[in-house]
Amino acid sequence: MRLTDRQFWEHRWRSRAEAKPAERIHPGSMPFHPLLVKTLPRGGSYVEVGCAPGRNMVYFHRTFGYRVAGIDYVADDICRRTLDENHVEAYQLYHLDFLEELPPARFDVVASFGFVEHFTGL
Repeated sequence: MRLTDRQFWEHRWRSRAEAKPAERIHPGSMPFHPLLVKTLPRGGSYVEVGCAPGRNMVYFHRTFGYRVAGIDYVADDICRRTLDENHVEAYQLYHLDFLEELPPARFDVVASFGFVEHFTGL
């Protein structure tokens, strides 16, 4: 069961986008940075489920040289803004509902940093 709906996320990301500029990302902003740099290989591909506002995609691109992609069903414009502001030139955004559809690609790293807690019974 979903604990939020599309309208909630559209409102949240629209109000946030209007309130502040796109984020500039620094590696120190990732809480798991010390662990990740010890365990993840360089290069490859990364996809994030629930990717808004895009800062984790920037981090994985800069830190590990990954080709990055994100899945979100409302905030692809906000992700684009964050990625563009942080000079990530090549990325893929999937505007879809992850529970109903998967992207037509495979990835070396699949991550989510704030997605599953919005559902019960998964």
